[in-house]
Amino acid sequence: MSNDSGNEPQSNALPRTTLRYLLRLHAARGSRGPFWQHQFWDRFVRHEREFQERLDYMHLNPVRKGLVKRPENWRWSSYNNFALDQATVAACPYK
Repeated sequence: MSNDSGNEPQSNALPRTTLRYLLRLHAARGSRGPFWQHQFWDRFVRHEREFQERLDYMHLNPVRKGLVKRPENWRWSSYNNFALDQATVAACPYK
């Protein structure tokens, strides 16, 4: 990915996209200032193991907070999209 002149590094694409999103969000909400939580940062996932660790962490958040007993019970979770049981994947309303 590059800018119009073709000389911008690909690593600049995510911060640029994040900034554009933030500016649009502030304009739509009539807000300004920090939006993301303290210590939030974007991070590239480089390996399958790291991807699985991050996915597990994300899916277990509602369980850790006591909102549900099992990750598949959280209505807004993508957990069922990653289930090994194909019937569960097929029944998931969010694809």
